[in-house]
Amino acid sequence: MTREDGFHTVQLRQMTITSDGWLTMLPFNHGGVTLGGVSEEKLIGTFEAVDFGNTTPAFTGESNRSKVDEIISPTFTIELKANGTVRFDSRKEGRWLLEDDSYRVKMTFSDVTYEGVVCNMKDDSGKIVTAVSLLGSDNSSVWCMK
Repeated sequence: MTREDGFHTVQLRQMTITSDGWLTMLPFNHGGVTLGGVSEEKLIGTFEAVDFGNTTPAFTGESNRSKVDEIISPTFTIELKANGTVRFDSRKEGRWLLEDDSYRVKMTFSDVTYEGVVCNMKDDSGKIVTAVSLLGSDNSSVWCMK
């Protein structure tokens, strides 16, 4: 990240472990984040999300800048409902569950199961948000915040 005065700033992102043992990275700069203490009621609602997919684009030559729009993942919404259902960008519906330890979450759709973690953390503007980091059974990564 580059500040307005042109100096580079280093940001550290916390990595956590999903319930099935995989590392996942939280979406915002680490600033004393403590996992736990997030209730189901806090998770109900609409999150802004980005799906990073499961591929790594490969570009050759000097025309890489013209391909930037092809690799930037667009944002979409995920809606978690009180009855345990979830709508993923109005394309998929499934189920969600906050595990007993109050920071591990699971979302299941017909073709992919996502395991992840949820916490309260500061976004880039300093506002406290509920953030979710998910890893899919298809090796995709999704970050969500509200």
